[in-house]
Amino acid sequence: MTSESQPSSRDRLVGATVRLLRKQGYAASGVSEIARTGHAPMGSFYHYFPDGKEQLAAAAIDAGAAEYAALIERALTGGGTLPEQLSRVAKLTARALQRSGFELGCPVATTALETITTSDTLQDRAAGAFAQWQGIICQRCIDEGVSASQASELAMNVIALIEGAELLARVRRSVDPLDAAENAIRLMATTVLPNATQ
Repeated sequence: MTSESQPSSRDRLVGATVRLLRKQGYAASGVSEIARTGHAPMGSFYHYFPDGKEQLAAAAIDAGAAEYAALIERALTGGGTLPEQLSRVAKLTARALQRSGFELGCPVATTALETITTSDTLQDRAAGAFAQWQGIICQRCIDEGVSASQASELAMNVIALIEGAELLARVRRSVDPLDAAENAIRLMATTVLPNATQ
C-alpha cells in the first residue's frame, strides 16, 4: 500500500469513532481512547476537530450513515422482487452484526439515544441519517410504482423494524429478531405490491 492510499489521521479518527460508537456508545468513548484506537496523535484530534468530541461524533455519524446507505443500496440492487430486495436489507444487517460477534450495532441509533436531550447537533445528524436511508428505500418503492405516501410509510417501517430488531439481536446475541424483521418486511412490501412474489 502506498502512502497516498493510506487513510489520513482525520479518517482514522473518524473510523475509530464509528467503531467505538457502534460498540459502546458516545459517553463511553473518550477522546484519548478514540485517538489510540485510530492510531492518531492527540494533536491531530485538536487540529481536525477544534470544536471537540461532538464535532468528531458528528463526522462519525455521517460516515456511519454513508456505510449503511451503501448496504441498503447493495440490498436493493441485488436482483429479485421489491419485497425480496427490501427484506435483504435486514438479512445483510444480520450478517454484519453476526460477523462482529453482536458487538457492533448502529452508530446512529446509539448516539441519538444517548444525546437526545443534550446535543442538537448530533440529533440533527442522526435525523439526517435516518432520512437518508428512508429516502433510498422510498425512491426504490416509487420506482416500482408504489404511491409516494405508501412508499414513505413503508420506508419508515422498514428502518424502524430493522433498528428495533438489531437492538434485540444484540441483547439476545441472536439474529432471530432480524430474521423475523426480514419476514415482516417481505410481507409488508407484498401488501403494497399485491402481485409481488414472496
